[in-house]
Amino acid sequence: MQIFNIQLIYYFIFTAGICFAFPVELLSTELGKWFLIGTSLFWFVRVIQQFVFLRANELWVHILTIVFLIGAILFALPVILK
Repeated sequence: MQIFNIQLIYYFIFTAGICFAFPVELLSTELGKWFLIGTSLFWFVRVIQQFVFLRANELWVHILTIVFLIGAILFALPVILK
């Protein structure tokens, strides 16, 4: 599980780097748009999984759900607005 977590952290840092280094390409190419849509769907699925697997009624669970939903919206917004 530790290896998975390290690789997941790498993926998130790599994704952030792509978003900051290539914003024009993400908005102007078909591959970039699909990348944004795919990443947005990743976070939407994560929000759904919050409700399925974390049924705890605790503040931190609700805060994480909101953060994941914001992430999904932020990745979808450029594609929707363009």
